[in-house]
Amino acid sequence: MPWPGSSRRASKPFTKTMPRRKRWGSEDKRQPGELPGSHLREKLYPEPEHEKGPEERQDDMQQEGIAQKDGREGALKLLLGRICCVVGLLLGAGGFVVAILGESVDLSAGAVGIGLGVLGYSLGARRLGAASVVLGIAAVFFMAAVSTGLIPGVAPPGHGYN
Repeated sequence: MPWPGSSRRASKPFTKTMPRRKRWGSEDKRQPGELPGSHLREKLYPEPEHEKGPEERQDDMQQEGIAQKDGREGALKLLLGRICCVVGLLLGAGGFVVAILGESVDLSAGAVGIGLGVLGYSLGARRLGAASVVLGIAAVFFMAAVSTGLIPGVAPPGHGYN
């Protein structure tokens, strides 16, 4: 027995077709009748060097020189970022050591470590920069806790607890 509200005839499968969407990108550049991807041949296989004139070759060499210059600048930025991060890490770790020894609870070492970590991160040393910022923040909180006497066993300097 069929369900209420349904008919006995077989239901027709859903065959409504949607209009083709307009494709964006390189497929529009293909001419009718060409194979897919054939319009990319010009990009993949540029004309040989011996077919280029002297002016074209000179332009290519200048473009390669600019690319090498950009590569050197990027490498220099990354090196400078890594140096900043390592100095920031050393300042953060030094802040911990100085606070544990009870010599000083100056928060500036951690703050400078945070600043150098942010600078290194922006120059491209992502992991070292993040580590430097995290260690600097931890150092600032630890030194603040030592200065108020919240860490047992580590007396704040200059309070006469010796």
